[in-house]
Formats: sequence, structure tokens, C-alpha cells
Amino acid sequence: MKKIHIAIQGCAHGQLRRIYESVNSLKNKPDILLILGDFQSLLTKYDFKTCAIPPKYAKLGDFHLYYTGQLKAPVLTVFIGGNHENMGQLTKLPYGGYVAENIYYMGACNVINFMGIKLGGISGIYNEYDHLHERTEWDQIDWNREKRNTYHVRDSELVPLAMMKSPISLIMSHDWPTEIAKYGDLKKLLKQKPYFKDEINDNTLGSPLNFYLLKKLRPEWWVSAHLHVFFTAEYKHDRKLNEDEIDLDLDLDMNVSTNKDGGKVADDDQNQCTETKFMALDKCKGADTTKHLTQISLEYDENHPTCKDRALYWDPEFLANLKYCTSIKDSLLGKKLENIDVESLQSNIKTPTINDWDQYKIPIPKSFRSMVKQTDYIKETHLQ
Repeated sequence: MKKIHIAIQGCAHGQLRRIYESVNSLKNKPDILLILGDFQSLLTKYDFKTCAIPPKYAKLGDFHLYYTGQLKAPVLTVFIGGNHENMGQLTKLPYGGYVAENIYYMGACNVINFMGIKLGGISGIYNEYDHLHERTEWDQIDWNREKRNTYHVRDSELVPLAMMKSPISLIMSHDWPTEIAKYGDLKKLLKQKPYFKDEINDNTLGSPLNFYLLKKLRPEWWVSAHLHVFFTAEYKHDRKLNEDEIDLDLDLDMNVSTNKDGGKVADDDQNQCTETKFMALDKCKGADTTKHLTQISLEYDENHPTCKDRALYWDPEFLANLKYCTSIKDSLLGKKLENIDVESLQSNIKTPTINDWDQYKIPIPKSFRSMVKQTDYIKETHLQ
């Protein structure tokens, strides 16, 4: 099996030129670059009204140069949204879409195929007050009142991802899965970020939705940003955390979830990973790029149909799940993800027969001015 080289960047904060310069300095030329949120696809100063950025940090950044074609991304770039985004633009792309040449946004929740590798993405951050509420349609948003809840994750939007049966190699999220900090070097993390202690202690550091999905889907990798620190951990799916492995001098309550929620390997799919490698990256800053930019390699099948042109493809299984969930949208609203019987929902999905992968190839628009057209296209071709 050959290997694909994936470059991964933490929070971008609009510094695309600097990031691409760092990418070019990597030892192995990456096949794709993943950016883990706070991308900040700002075009003009007027976009700040739909972007939750404190005034002292409000800078236009570099994206407008790539949007207008003055510059071109030197590597295929895929990003998820964070909590500092041009939501006036991204809310028009709930299912994802290209925002500039060679730069693709994953949407609220998505799974795509690249060179035979399945990549999942979750945009935004968890909020305990908004996660069960329905989103306001993009053209009805009151930006003075609702700016922040536009980037809050909804349980109902994650159901198509939770329904996935086939293995996903890597999942991107902006905020961390809750509890994941307890599976890495906790002492070192708290030395760098001592104010994380209370949140780690009461399991509120990050998103419980992400932790549920990590346990259920068992990806090979889960990568996040948001907290502006480099951190790694390993989550072993079939082994409960041993408190003796933790430095008890940290004075933390080490109660953690068992693996009974989505922790059992399905009898018909032994390809799921027994261990998920977690990595969080810092924001783009300083001369040391190793904390905010890294590279991993994943094995891929060079005979897979999506390898022929190094393009992005929608995942057929995810689209089938999304189509079904769209048809029962009202029944999913207001329900916690962990309480939704996804196995029962899966029984209503007919596994797509793929005779022609070209129908799943994500088209690149001739113009990036109308984001809505990309959303209309996926609705008309795959969700009706």
C-alpha cells in the first residue's frame, strides 16, 4: 500500500500566505492540507459584522487575495469552520463547497473522499444552550443578535456522520472531544494551560458530541485546534482508563466514560481501529511551525477510482445518510445525539451501488461569487 502525505494546520486566523510558506518547507510535499478552523475567509471590512472577532484582533488577512485569483493555493486545501469565521459566507454552504480555487470548506458536517481516504469534518464549537435548537436560515439571521449561535454545532446535523458504517481515516473538529485530555500527558498540558484544570475535572473541556463520535466511529486519527496548544493523546477503545496511570498529584477527579457507548466493534466490520490517535495543534504564530503545522501519512489504495485525478469526491454513504436525515429532519430536532438510535436509522438506508464515481466528484464552480449555487446543486443532485 502506498502512503498519502497530509499536512495539518491548527487555527489559521487568516494567515494563509504564511501557512503556505510553512507547508512548502515540509520535508515531504503534501498531497493535501487540512486547516482546523478559524480560517477567516474575510473579503472586505464589511464581513466583520458577521464574524465574531474582538476589535483589537480584527484584521482582514490574506484570503481575499486567493478569492480574487491574485494568489492561488499551492496545495489542495480543505478546512472546517471554527468560532471566528465569516459566517455571512459560510452559512450559505451548509453542505460544503469551494470558496476559492483549490480551497474547499467542509460545511457544518461532512465526509469526503480523497485518493481513497475518507476524511470527516465538523465545523464550529459546542454550546450547551444551542446544540438542540434549530438553525436560523442564512437569509433570516439577525447578525446583531445571532452572530455567535451560527457557529454552534447542532446534534441533528451530526446524525449522518454518526450513522457511518465504513471506517473513516481522519476526522477534523475545531474543539476537542471532552475527556481526551486525560489520555495524554495531562501534567504537561496543565503546566502549559493551568486554567484548563477545572474544565478537565468536570469534563467540560471540549465537546461531548465529539467524544461520543470518537468512541462510536473509531477513526484512525482525530485532529482539533481551538485551544491554542499542541497536544497528543491515544484513546484505546477496548480498554478502560486506569487511574493508576495518571499522576494523582494533579488532584483531579479522574471519572471518565466507559466505552459502552459506541465502543463495541460491530461483528460485520472488524476494520474499525482499536486505537484513535488524537492531535491538537496551536494557532499560526512564531517561528516554530511544529506546534501549529504538522504532517502525517496514511495508507491508501492506489487503485481506488478517486485516485485518478486527485480531486475531492462526496462520500456516497454519507450522502445517503444525509438525504435520509433531511427527509426526517423534524423528528431529529431537539434530541440529543447520544439518545438517537442511529442503528435503527441505518436500517432505512440502502447502501449505494457505485457504478460511476464521477457522479460524486465535487464540481469546482466557475465563479465563487454565488455560494448558494453550490448548495442548490448538491440539493438537486443528491438530496432530493
